[in-house]
Amino acid sequence: MRRLLAVCIITAARAADDTRAAEAEADPELATDRLQARVDSLRGDDARLVRYSATDHTAAAQSSGACEPFARALGDVVVAAAKSGTLGAEPDREVLALQVAALCVVDNPAHRAKLSSVAGVHEAVAALVSSRDKRVSAAASELVYIGAFANAKNHAGFIGAGAVAALGRVVLDEAASPVSAMWATAALQNLFASYCDTPDDGRCYWRFGADRASPTLTLWVDDRGGALISDGAAAREAALEVPGLAWRLAQLLCLPPDGVGPVAATTRASDHSLVRWAAAGALKNLALDLAAAEWIEPAMACACGLADSSDWLEANKARGLLA
Repeated sequence: MRRLLAVCIITAARAADDTRAAEAEADPELATDRLQARVDSLRGDDARLVRYSATDHTAAAQSSGACEPFARALGDVVVAAAKSGTLGAEPDREVLALQVAALCVVDNPAHRAKLSSVAGVHEAVAALVSSRDKRVSAAASELVYIGAFANAKNHAGFIGAGAVAALGRVVLDEAASPVSAMWATAALQNLFASYCDTPDDGRCYWRFGADRASPTLTLWVDDRGGALISDGAAAREAALEVPGLAWRLAQLLCLPPDGVGPVAATTRASDHSLVRWAAAGALKNLALDLAAAEWIEPAMACACGLADSSDWLEANKARGLLA
């Protein structure tokens, strides 16, 4: 038995060595250790779990060439694996490629545009949302969340690739890790949104009431924002077709506080339920489809409570839902 165990250990070590050698031979920059070093370099001392903006360090690294290989990493690690049917074979490398991309894309419209130019990336990332590896699923969902914001090609690309259904399955899975559930919900938030050509913003500003041409109650984009550039109506409609998804989002909004909010949470806060801010944001954008009202209305009391949260991100999303 001991000999057999020793043989297994040696075989596994040799396989790991062979994998590292193959990575280095294919492209040294895409080897696991180099990708990890790039993640560390881009992140610096930013230990936030929810990076809603880039730190000065990350922004400087983005503009100094640290992101040069991120599109290649997605293409050669993620898209190539999807095409060859080997997604999930190298989960550590997949997570790192996704993390590099997320760090390069956050708060960076030029890099979001670069992401949209990687052939097959939307389909591959949407597929990884359904990964059995919870780290991969969370990293893929985070990239959907960041990449879809105010970029018409990524927004439409992820929606067209079936990301809504994939993310919905994670949200509905009560066994999903807290971080996976949070990022999947946050990604739905940004897919449900519509985006406008509003300078330095990308958001649309909506009016509700009787349309100028009809007495029927409806929504329209307010003139104070820019023109509509990407409509999330298809994502909202797809979500309402997933049984139980809208109700589940309302249920997540009504979860009790868990001792730490998303602004204070660090990458080590994986055991905390941080989903309430994302659920409020998802419901706020889902409400742009008036058919969602019957599922959202029961959660409004929970939104009132969250609007008084000491965590500004939770309060901001809840107030947006109540507005």
